[in-house]
Amino acid sequence: MPEYIHEPPIGWEAPREFADYGKLHGLSAAQVYWYWRENYTLATMNGGTPDTIHRLTKQEFPATYAECFMTDSTLDFFPASLVQQAMLSKHRADSWRTQDHLG
Repeated sequence: MPEYIHEPPIGWEAPREFADYGKLHGLSAAQVYWYWRENYTLATMNGGTPDTIHRLTKQEFPATYAECFMTDSTLDFFPASLVQQAMLSKHRADSWRTQDHLG
């Protein structure tokens, strides 16, 4: 969708968290830059830092259906982003095991 891209300026490098998020979800550099710009606004208006993905950014601009319904609580033992990464890793490992048994 063209409205979710913004060409980054020459020399711009995504902060590590955004680069990792882009790789995880297969985003282009223009999509990551667009996402960073949206995060900049939400994070700075809500006490966050622009180079860290703010919880409201994931809620307002989710990359997956699961992010639509993620909640953030200071009472959580593990950050939601780590739980999501672990779930994806387990799913990939389970898929690999299933393929291994098929051959």
